[in-house]
Amino acid sequence: MKFKLFSVALSAVALAASITIAAQNAELKTINIQGKEYYSYTIKKGDSVYGICKKFGWDESLLQQCNIGLDKKMNKGQTLYYPVSGKPIAQTEVSVPRKFRVDVNPQPVTHTVTRGETVYSIASLYGIPVDYIYENNPGSRKGIRTGQTLNIIQPAKATNPNAPFYYSIAPGDNLSGLADKFNASVESIVRLNPGLNAKDLQTGQTIRIQPNTRPSKMVSSSDEINSVTAFTPYKVGKNDSWESIAQKSNLPVQDIKNANSSQTLPEKGEWIVVPQTERKVVTQITEVIDSTDNTPVAQQDIYQRVHKVNEKNKVDLAIVLENPSSKSNTDFLRGFLLGLDKMKHDGYKVNMHVIDASQAGINFASDSILNASNLIIGIYDNDFPEVLSNVGDRTGAEVVNVFDTKSNLYKTSPSTIQILQPLDYFNDLSASAIASNGAGRKLFLVGEIDGNDKLAEKLMEQFPSGDVARMPLEEFNAFPFNTVDRYIVYGYPSKKAEIEELLNAVAEKKEQGYDIITVGRPVWVAHMESLSDLYGRTGVMIPSRFFCNPKASENRGFNQKFNATYHRQPVNSFPQYAMMGYDIANYFIPTTAANGGDYNIGLIDRPGLQNDIDIKRLNTWSGFINETSYIIRCLPEGIVEKIEIK
Repeated sequence: MKFKLFSVALSAVALAASITIAAQNAELKTINIQGKEYYSYTIKKGDSVYGICKKFGWDESLLQQCNIGLDKKMNKGQTLYYPVSGKPIAQTEVSVPRKFRVDVNPQPVTHTVTRGETVYSIASLYGIPVDYIYENNPGSRKGIRTGQTLNIIQPAKATNPNAPFYYSIAPGDNLSGLADKFNASVESIVRLNPGLNAKDLQTGQTIRIQPNTRPSKMVSSSDEINSVTAFTPYKVGKNDSWESIAQKSNLPVQDIKNANSSQTLPEKGEWIVVPQTERKVVTQITEVIDSTDNTPVAQQDIYQRVHKVNEKNKVDLAIVLENPSSKSNTDFLRGFLLGLDKMKHDGYKVNMHVIDASQAGINFASDSILNASNLIIGIYDNDFPEVLSNVGDRTGAEVVNVFDTKSNLYKTSPSTIQILQPLDYFNDLSASAIASNGAGRKLFLVGEIDGNDKLAEKLMEQFPSGDVARMPLEEFNAFPFNTVDRYIVYGYPSKKAEIEELLNAVAEKKEQGYDIITVGRPVWVAHMESLSDLYGRTGVMIPSRFFCNPKASENRGFNQKFNATYHRQPVNSFPQYAMMGYDIANYFIPTTAANGGDYNIGLIDRPGLQNDIDIKRLNTWSGFINETSYIIRCLPEGIVEKIEIK
């Protein structure tokens, strides 16, 4: 035990001694001679080689090697040099410079809230704690609204100087300037911001930048120089000058001045050093930054490569079926083929492959067909695979998620296109449209409260709390309506019998002269045919992401064509899978053929049998969402209006 304590004590003493020596060295002046750092020390009265080396932790033989004659005599006022590296001067070193790097201090940016976003989703998007948003946006704890501007304070990047950050475009910015400013490659900026129009950067626009990604290479060069090997003390004489000393030493004047870190010769009797040199071949390594991507031609090539721009009128298509034997997959594909058949005389070159995702051992990341495609359409009812989006992000292909409404990949994957709006987005949009149509009315939510009905919750947020009431059907029947107030009745029921009971009660109130708008849940669209008369009498309005009126001539024509081609009727579903396939074909084939796969151009709103498609990118680094959904309004005599909302 005593031995251990003694060892610890010795270690502590050694540590203290090393700290003291390091501190003393830090107080010494340094001088750079031919790219090598030296400590400089001026000899004082009473100094010895041993004492100096002990004080600074220097090697005695190396000190004498560097300073010729030191082993014979020490002169007060003489300057001694010692390599900071602790290595002999004559040792050949090839110095590899540290790669150039900029240190970024991310500045605040602004974020405009889009439909369906929450404080939590925005915090996750920017990689910041939720409290950052609360602290810098007063009132955000109580909720945020679509269109609201939030201040985003970004954390410092000291822990990872190469991590992506967000930057707000300033007046005069361009791609080349941003690449130079942040040592980023132009290609990295374009890849991180596929929605960016490089020729027209918008002041105030927020983009992502990953600093220190600009490629470079280390280039070596060799040159023969007079290499310093040691230093000789020289006492300045009466008539000495830099020139005379240089002539005696057979050295350039500037070499002697550099070795003494002075342009003024000391007075007579003072000491300088004269470097001793020999001819050596010295190799230097220099970092050369690759700036070839700064030209307009190079940047255009980068843009086309990142976006996988293809020749016009050509579409390399892959349709990925989650389960080819399922009704949704089979009918979607049949409808899609009908859409292609309609375009057979339009001059499009469609190279189409169908991939069975249920087969064992399939690897999307390495699949040659997927990697060669510029349009990928995935047919998944749920759990749309992130790996498909990753393929699109890597290759530049667009990836269409047709059915999965729980996926949020479009928010962060620039290649992903969301056709059916996710619940949070759809509920927000629908609630806003209903509230706008029912401004000034009282909102009654009738029936057994359903905690899973997020549309009802969103709708309640749109009205003053004093104008909102939730009540069972019995209370609704007994409520003392009046002809001065106007009302919106939102129905909680989802079962047909309960819907019918509620609507009969609403019809009775309307017949008594009360002004009531009736709003049903999206699932009510499934009962439109069987409850057509009651829907019409009560003027039911139903929010929906899709709708096909079976009585419309174009829809009857589609069903007849489907039956004639496949000898069967389309599957009766919501949405109708076959019509979805038909609409997807009629949007994405002409669009991709027209823009060559560049979805920053040529996007137009195309009407469909069941789905009108109008896609929009949320920001420069996100994917796309179909902005279109509907309010289905039922009128007497079976008339149905399909009202588009965005």
